[in-house]
Amino acid sequence: MSEQTLVASIPELIRIPKPVQGIRNSRGKWTLADFVFATHRYTATYYISARSVTRIELLSNSPRLQCTQRVPFESALRELVNTYGESQAVGTFENDGKTTQSVAFNTQVMDISLHLSLSPDDCETRVIYKTRDVKDASEL
Repeated sequence: MSEQTLVASIPELIRIPKPVQGIRNSRGKWTLADFVFATHRYTATYYISARSVTRIELLSNSPRLQCTQRVPFESALRELVNTYGESQAVGTFENDGKTTQSVAFNTQVMDISLHLSLSPDDCETRVIYKTRDVKDASEL
């Protein structure tokens, strides 16, 4: 989707005054503060590269207690499984009191990942949609 189409289709978008640095030279240029996904509220950030949307990140706005109880993570996981089927990869990592859990899905045109990061000081649930970048062997 082009940046122009994105802005035209979601009038509530707010331009980020200082774009957020993304991967592969993309910039988080647009945000939507009250995006509902899997019955929970998220802040959506739209990353643009070459005038096209290449990545959308949803960061949960749920209270810390809900996050530490994995409520938004589990709700998002159910929604993603219902939409895309079983995940392609699952991982849980623990290190120095910090737990990270990730689940990945993909389609022919998109990679979707769900992340939970939990530490004594912070809890974050994030859903990421990004354009699938498929390369053949000659490009590796």
